[in-house]
Amino acid sequence: MVLYRIMSDCESSVSVWNRERHELPFVISIPHSGVCITDGMAQNLKSDAILANMDWYLPELYDFLADMGFTVMVNRVSRYVIDPNRELAGGKQADYTKALIYEKTTFGRDLYQRALSEGEVQERIDRFYKAYHQTLQDLIAEKQKYFDRVYLLDLHSFGKELEADVVLGNNDGGSMNERLLLRIGALFSANQYSVALNRPFRGGHIVRHYGCANGRCEALQIELAYRAYIAKRNIGEEAFPRIDSGTMQDGRERLRRIFEALKRDILTGALVPEAKK
Repeated sequence: MVLYRIMSDCESSVSVWNRERHELPFVISIPHSGVCITDGMAQNLKSDAILANMDWYLPELYDFLADMGFTVMVNRVSRYVIDPNRELAGGKQADYTKALIYEKTTFGRDLYQRALSEGEVQERIDRFYKAYHQTLQDLIAEKQKYFDRVYLLDLHSFGKELEADVVLGNNDGGSMNERLLLRIGALFSANQYSVALNRPFRGGHIVRHYGCANGRCEALQIELAYRAYIAKRNIGEEAFPRIDSGTMQDGRERLRRIFEALKRDILTGALVPEAKK
C-alpha cells in the first residue's frame, strides 16, 4: 500500500484555484491534507512509521468549492514534513500539537531512524513553510484590493471521539465576529451536524495569525469529524483509511448546501460587506 508520494512526483507544494476570481471575499485554506514527502524524509523514516491522523481527502470532499467561485488553496506537502499551522518558533519537539516539525507521529511513535539536522529543518522551512504562508498572504492581500473585509476559512478534520460532528474555532472570539460564526454554525446545524464552538479546537496558528474579529481579515477554523465523511467507524492509527462512498457522498452534498447558502448570504450582502466600487 502506498503511504505517501515523493515530492518530486507532485506538481507543486501548493495548489490554488480561482486566484484571480474575486466575486467572493473568501480565501479557503486546506493545510493538512497533503501526502507528499521529500525523498530524504522517505529514506530516513522508520520502516514501521505510519503517517496517521491527516486531514484525509478534504480536497476531494470540498471539490465543489472552486466551481462555486471560492478561492481555494491546498497544501500538497504532508504535515509530517512541516506543519504550516504551527508557529515558526515551534521547532522540533515531541508534542505534535505545538511542533513545527514532528519527531513523533500523532500517536507518539518515533518517525526517524536518525535525528534531523539543522540543515534539513531549515530546508523544509525555506522550501515549504514559507511558500505556504507567502501564498496565503498574497491571496488575502489580493482579495483586499476588492473587498473591505476578507474571510479566511481554514478547513480541517479530526478523529477524536467527540459528541460534535463539527467544531468551529474563532480563537474564542478573537479571529471572527460572532455574527458570522453563529450564522455558519446555524448552517451546519440545519444540515444535521452537531456543532461545538472553540472546544476542543479554538483555531491553530493560521487562524490566530491572520484573523482579527475587528480587522480587515477574519478567520475561522472548521473541523469536521472523520465519521462525518470518511466512514462511520473509529479511525485510529491508519494511513489512507478506506472511504465509505455513501458517507463521502452524503457529506459532500450537505457541505455543498452549506456553502451555497453562505454564498447567497454573501452575494445578497446579508453578512459580508459589498465589494469595493
